[in-house]
Amino acid sequence: MTLLHVRTHHLHRRSIGGDSGGSGSADLELAAALARADLPEPNGVWFIDRIDVRSCGRADLGARSTADLIARQIARQVRAVLDDAPGQDGVRWFPDRAAYLAQWLVDLSTGHAADRWEYAQFGTAGVSAALRERADAEPATVLAALHSLPAAELDRMIGLLTPADASAIVHAVATGTGSADRAALARAVALLGRAGRLPRDTQRATAVVLLHPDTGGDHPGPVDAAAARGLVLLYAALRDGDPARRDALVSATRTADARTLAALGHAELAAALASWSRGDRAAAVRALTPDRAADAAPGPDRTLLGGMFLLLPLLQELPGPTPPPAGPTRRAPTRRRWPALSPAARRSASERTCSPTPGCGSHSVCRPIPGTGSSTGAGG
Repeated sequence: MTLLHVRTHHLHRRSIGGDSGGSGSADLELAAALARADLPEPNGVWFIDRIDVRSCGRADLGARSTADLIARQIARQVRAVLDDAPGQDGVRWFPDRAAYLAQWLVDLSTGHAADRWEYAQFGTAGVSAALRERADAEPATVLAALHSLPAAELDRMIGLLTPADASAIVHAVATGTGSADRAALARAVALLGRAGRLPRDTQRATAVVLLHPDTGGDHPGPVDAAAARGLVLLYAALRDGDPARRDALVSATRTADARTLAALGHAELAAALASWSRGDRAAAVRALTPDRAADAAPGPDRTLLGGMFLLLPLLQELPGPTPPPAGPTRRAPTRRRWPALSPAARRSASERTCSPTPGCGSHSVCRPIPGTGSSTGAGG
């Protein structure tokens, strides 16, 4: 699809002799001539700020011939602009209408759309009202535009919507015939919730689920919108409800016990899941119910008592006793091992140390060492 927008054009005519005709008829002739002209058909959506065209012809050409002459000149000038690529000043190009709307939404949400002439057709409404109006006018294109946004940008865009406008946008884009798998949709809701991407209010949370490219699909229908809303209600009930009453809530959801759900304060949830099969309700409960065992299990950052490993860093920051200064290293004493001596060597050593004079064996201060045959001094 090719769309070519020229911001403004000014037609100046000067006729020398003859009747120039009214300006209104000249404009009509030029519009018809442009329809007949060989205008280029590039891919995408083009916005050209200004085109200057000058043509000359005989005064007796007539209105139709003059318009054809001007149309040929316009076509030639447009082709010259397109050949110079879209990077030049005053020219913007988008691959398709969805990309154009996506850029408009981004510029509008950041306050950069008011002074851009290429967005003049959308008016000056705020983000919430403008997106609602555009979704009513071209829902499929708006859905494609929102699907093309990064996840963070899509979440920010939905966060700018009012709950009423979010509900209206969901109603506008959910006109397809698609019917998503409710079990897969429940798993997607659980992932979005654990990632902190679901707003607190039901309307905007439903919009996040339905407009997410991995959950709502390219052609979501009313059944998908209703399923997304029911899963959001169930997730919110499990998230915000009293943990002591969670088992009762889960059991009532599995069996579609409307009376118990109403007594627990979730009558709206009972109505949303009333038409679901027992298998779909069970799959939704499995996907959205927090795993208590997984929550309580020890991990790399959690103990069996449920506390985080924060004690060691705290202890490192606390003041403690000053360690003694480093001094010279004292070596441990070593035990000297003497070599074994033969009996003869032991006798020789005894004679040298214990017998300074002959006849030591009978000396009164020496006595034999039992089992050695040597003697030792008993006195100094």
